[in-house]
Amino acid sequence: MITYMKSKEYLDFQEATAERVKKLTPEGKALWDQLQLEVEAKNFRKVFGQTICQRREALGLSQRELATLATVSQRDVSHIEQGKANPTVTTQIKLLSALGLKLAIEAK
Repeated sequence: MITYMKSKEYLDFQEATAERVKKLTPEGKALWDQLQLEVEAKNFRKVFGQTICQRREALGLSQRELATLATVSQRDVSHIEQGKANPTVTTQIKLLSALGLKLAIEAK
């Protein structure tokens, strides 16, 4: 998403993109869908990492203390908070539980 655009410009951009996607070949459409999934995965890692960092700091915990509570390495906590890691569901649950949070999965 291009965040610096004004709302009207962003909507115009979305509409233009949707029109272009409609004109793609089946192979092109499959590639577009794959790219969208990759973007969503990166956004998830970023948001998850920010959530972990904010909650940890709100609780006054260091990365090392959180790592000990969650039984993961401090290095993993650091990479997750930076959005560089793609933690397993087990690691996500360990971190969230240590911070008093829950994991909720919804289907669209």
